[in-house]
Amino acid sequence: MSPFEPIRVVGPVSIESTESDGRGKGMLGSRVVLVSQAIPGDTVMVRVDSQTRGTFGGRVRRVVDPSPHRTTSPCKHEFWCTGCAWIGATGDYEAEMKRGRVVDMATAIGVPVEVIGALRRPSPTLGYRHYAKSEFGSRQGALILGSFVSGTHWVVDNDGCPVLVDELSKTTSAVLRSAIAIGATRDRPETRGLRHVLARRSRATGETLIVVASGRDDASDARAVVQQVTALDPSVTSAWTLAQTKASNTLLDGDLVHVSGKTTITDSLLGIPVQIGPRSFFQANPACAEAMFEVALQLAGVGNRVWDLYSGVGVLAMALATNFAHVSAVESVPEAAALIGANAASARVNVVGLSAKVEDYAAWAPLAGSPDVIVADPPRKGLGLLGVSACTESSAQRLVLLSCDLTAWQRDVGELLRRGFLVTAVEPFDAFPKTAHVETVTCFER
Repeated sequence: MSPFEPIRVVGPVSIESTESDGRGKGMLGSRVVLVSQAIPGDTVMVRVDSQTRGTFGGRVRRVVDPSPHRTTSPCKHEFWCTGCAWIGATGDYEAEMKRGRVVDMATAIGVPVEVIGALRRPSPTLGYRHYAKSEFGSRQGALILGSFVSGTHWVVDNDGCPVLVDELSKTTSAVLRSAIAIGATRDRPETRGLRHVLARRSRATGETLIVVASGRDDASDARAVVQQVTALDPSVTSAWTLAQTKASNTLLDGDLVHVSGKTTITDSLLGIPVQIGPRSFFQANPACAEAMFEVALQLAGVGNRVWDLYSGVGVLAMALATNFAHVSAVESVPEAAALIGANAASARVNVVGLSAKVEDYAAWAPLAGSPDVIVADPPRKGLGLLGVSACTESSAQRLVLLSCDLTAWQRDVGELLRRGFLVTAVEPFDAFPKTAHVETVTCFER
């Protein structure tokens, strides 16, 4: 038994509502109780993982009385791993809750409900993730590979995660078996060891890229794991180690070393092949990303010049080149920015890649020319004030914003409204089924 199972069990708790992160919310006396994978209408006993004077946070220990919106979970790690807040909810209820949240947040800032579309779900609800981030941990002295419990630094096993594509799940299992075979340990301050694994599988080619991170200066344990995995799994065509000796909130901080195979893998969206490296951003759910890009292209329309901000490896930029004479793609990650040029040359399209932060508007804007349209796909934190300024200070009459976090989306939309843009369409997408995550494509006009 894990040393933290259970710290304390409380309840029964009636779940009355849902938090923005998907946790169910109820009350126990005067205390707020936030429960991973609990659904409004459930009555549950709660395994407490964290607590303050006024709150309990935890996981479902037992469902006393199920919600009418609850269904049989497809995951053997339900109530253990907390990665999928909606793993036990019916698909219709999940969709209703997600669109409802978009509507509530939009109306709070003055966006009319009639411009908000139905929630789209372009991918299956399971087996859709082509990118895995897994943490090394231990349980009863044995090495495990899994994820953090919500709100803690405890790692729990989620081997065979059903939201990963099967082949990627097999690769992460091969990483764990290889680590055990070489006698590796998880990273601790007193005994440096393995930290985490990043793995990406190409939907187009079946190639897999892995990065194994270690707390050791030489990453020798990670290298040994990589050598074992590439022998076990021929789909791993690009393998890397990462020496990460200092604590960091950035998964790829540290000394990244190519160990075997190619330096990139090939994938495609919208029929456009692209090269992806270990530090390149590429969508974890390519089926949904493709659908979002198709909507973004339709909303962007046609014109002379377009800016593609936060361009990644340039997929949208290359697609925009069909409808615009001049495309400038701005990307801050040097590896990805370099791949824009290579990918555009391979696709034989006219795209100019600029390696810069969008926020450094004054430095790159003169090189990009005056746009008719801007398409922006920022990271989870959104445009922010500087990104909004880059859009509003330009000549663009239309802006298409792809957002991957509703809180950031609400803030960005509110600021754009204050600066003279109007919202003409909001299209919500279920990019990560079984989680609380919702993505949007929003069109603005001056």
